[in-house]
Amino acid sequence: MTKQLTQIRQRTNTVQISWILNNICTNHCDYCPPSLHSGTNHHYEWTHAKTFTERLINRYPDMHVSISGGEPTLSPHFGELVDMFFNAGHTVGLTSNGARSIQWWQEIAPRLSYICFSYHPGDPDPQFLDKVLAAAQYTQCTIRVMMDATRWEQSVEFFNQAAQHTNIRVEAVRLLDELANRHVPSTVYTTQQEEWLTTTPPTQFPILEFPLNPGWRMANIGSEFYYSDGTWDEWGDTNQLITTQQTDFRGWSCNIGIESLFIYWDGDVKKGNCSQGGVLFNLANHENHPLPATAEICFQPICYCGTDVLITKIPVLPVDHPIVEQYRGQSMIRSQEEYQRQHRKYIKIEPQ
Repeated sequence: MTKQLTQIRQRTNTVQISWILNNICTNHCDYCPPSLHSGTNHHYEWTHAKTFTERLINRYPDMHVSISGGEPTLSPHFGELVDMFFNAGHTVGLTSNGARSIQWWQEIAPRLSYICFSYHPGDPDPQFLDKVLAAAQYTQCTIRVMMDATRWEQSVEFFNQAAQHTNIRVEAVRLLDELANRHVPSTVYTTQQEEWLTTTPPTQFPILEFPLNPGWRMANIGSEFYYSDGTWDEWGDTNQLITTQQTDFRGWSCNIGIESLFIYWDGDVKKGNCSQGGVLFNLANHENHPLPATAEICFQPICYCGTDVLITKIPVLPVDHPIVEQYRGQSMIRSQEEYQRQHRKYIKIEPQ
């Protein structure tokens, strides 16, 4: 019998802030929701974002901020946001498709604790690997290869090419319906592809030495993962847990909102990426709302965000409990028609 997760405990008191900075992108991947790449740079006043950032800095002594998009590096305010958190002593990480120049990456990398570069086989950048290697001289770099079933050979070929470099980490990413809000048909992997996904681990983390950046800061994040056979993992690999489909936490009590906050591209603030608990408030009127202080019972059929997986959680209700069944998946989008209704002002529906 495969061992099962029994609890997850955050190792530190670091509050994790996830900030989707914009919904404009240089790529238009078919497995990404159009609402994340068909919009504009900002949908809220930057002054509101700055006052909220100051509020967070005044409240939490230890934060790690994960910035993504869209393509966040396209934002004219990106550098200022990084500096506000970095200069206050917090750590900042970035998820990017690598759209900017090699020189730009060399300049921003010293202020980042890590960069997760996303490789998209449908829109490959011929300088992608060069950009990653340039940034890797200053900070920890990971390449997350989107394992597109329709471009499988290209995905595997790039994974193997990148894995030859020992100063970066390379991960294979399973494409999930939930990740795309189900606006495309289900991703169907062949038996051979499924076997590759479940048997190909990420490459090892490199020894972190950055002579070009002696002031590099490690992100103070991580959790301990406990299992049914009595074993535990001091760090855990959230992407591997997601890829191998071990992140169904329905009925678990989760410290989402206590150990995390999530800022969406439209300025809405939520407890986490999964939308558990709904929208708390918008940046435009955040001063009128308290920050969360109570845990949530999880009703989501899959925890697909690595940051959400790291949040402290323990099982309290069985998955078939009536309360869990009543609320299960209410925030999930179940059909393309429902997706279009909810996002119609951000996507263009082609005539039949």
